Amino acid sequence: MRQLFFSTFNHLYLVFIKAAVCLTQRKLMAGIVVFILLLNTASHARYETIEQVVAIVEDDVVLASEIRDQMAEIHQRLSAKKQPLPDDNRLFEQVLEQKILDSLQLQRADKIGLRISDQQLNDAMASIAARNNLSLTEFKSSIEKQGQSYLEIRNKIRRDMMIREVQRRSVIRTINIDQGEVDNFLRSEKGQALLEIEYNIDHILLAIDVNASENTVAVANKKMSQLRSLAALEGGFPPIAGQAKIITAEHNPLGWRRFSEIPTMFQATVSELSEGIISEPIRSDSGLHIIHLLAKRGGVEGSQTETKVRHILIAPNEIRSIDEAKILAAEVRQKILA
Repeated sequence: MRQLFFSTFNHLYLVFIKAAVCLTQRKLMAGIVVFILLLNTASHARYETIEQVVAIVEDDVVLASEIRDQMAEIHQRLSAKKQPLPDDNRLFEQVLEQKILDSLQLQRADKIGLRISDQQLNDAMASIAARNNLSLTEFKSSIEKQGQSYLEIRNKIRRDMMIREVQRRSVIRTINIDQGEVDNFLRSEKGQALLEIEYNIDHILLAIDVNASENTVAVANKKMSQLRSLAALEGGFPPIAGQAKIITAEHNPLGWRRFSEIPTMFQATVSELSEGIISEPIRSDSGLHIIHLLAKRGGVEGSQTETKVRHILIAPNEIRSIDEAKILAAEVRQKILA
């Protein structure tokens, strides 16, 4: 500070001397006043620290203010829960370490072009609000009432989502599953369950007493056959729910079920039905049923074979024509096959 003062003083003094040679006495007095004011300003100059860089992380920096804000947030959260506060030095190290790690992962996300869409972010915000029994609008108001910025919270959640996605992709790259492990899993009970075909079944029941007469059963069978024909015309059971109620039939969808989960009395019928087909009435102790096979999925047909491929590109350039590239590619192929 002393060096700055004397340097400023010497510079102003030289300026003053040069000016004095050319000025009249009146102008000289004005120059003295200006010189004294400048000298007084220089003597009271102070350095002010605006921001401090705590760490340089590749193309990014971690600022001291970020560390302080994070530590203050942790203190506030722990105090609200009446939990003991950690040692500041230790907490500083932990927060700094986490900031560095987050910065590296966010830079990685930027390099690979990872983006979180507004829709993904909105869904995440809505999920957080729902866990707190709030609508998204109420959640926003709650944040602002606490003196926080809703936009900053959105940005923080977006960053957290990007970091989690980078971590997920990093874990996936480290997983190496050989074909033997795949085969063993498919032979296991869980693997067989995953390969089992699932059926989406809609269902209508017309209850009939187990001891009903043949005539009663015949009448009920006719009603269900008519209902079946109407459902085929209308494209399913939901549009004919009103007609089903008229004959006291109950619409009771079974939903997606594995074959082993389908009631035994329906299994033979379901296995023969094609997608979109409605069965003939099926008799059981509880009455007459008609079922509609809406869709099916899974099974061996749903499994996929993956192939590991290696690729060599020989491109034409300034010194290699396309014909020469083809010849070279053929030579490389022969060497690989040999």
